[in-house]
Amino acid sequence: GVIEEQRPDLLNLASGAVMLEYSSEYSGWYALNLLDGGFQHGWASAKNSAFPHRFVIELVETYAIDTLVIDNTGTEERDYPGISAQEINLYAPTEAANTGYGKPLKLTAASGRFTTFKFDSPVEARWLKLVVVSNHGRTDFTEIMGLEAHGNLINFNQLFTDPPGIQLRVLGNIIMDMTNLSFSVIRPLQHD
Repeated sequence: GVIEEQRPDLLNLASGAVMLEYSSEYSGWYALNLLDGGFQHGWASAKNSAFPHRFVIELVETYAIDTLVIDNTGTEERDYPGISAQEINLYAPTEAANTGYGKPLKLTAASGRFTTFKFDSPVEARWLKLVVVSNHGRTDFTEIMGLEAHGNLINFNQLFTDPPGIQLRVLGNIIMDMTNLSFSVIRPLQHD
């Protein structure tokens, strides 16, 4: 992640995040840009698309998310005042992508800046549904440049040390080197 370099960004394609659903996007400003691990390219709603705007993102496993970042720094605020997403409802189901949402966390993102939300009680989630219910006043477009989430695996039971002094954690097909704070994805072997 860009904000917290020491922990993997759970809302990153490289971490296994998948954009399952989105309500609209503008040409070149794709919803998938929110998961690209950078903040050079973002998402914009389709022109004159009505609120709410929604994104459903699947995580690789169930996590206790303690931090969520919404980046509005690269939005086109200077040329299109009020375009940055503002009020966002966060839902965190654990059983299925389209059910069990419960009561949302109501978040307010700053205009033209990073907004970091640190949760006192981590949010348990296998999927995240973000619903943008307003921006900072623009009527024709809404933009977000990027998303990040950080947390801990819920069912973490594969901690081992090998070789001595190196701590590795196995998360499905991801091996995390906790000593050097890096991770690798194990890819299946291709058979002839």
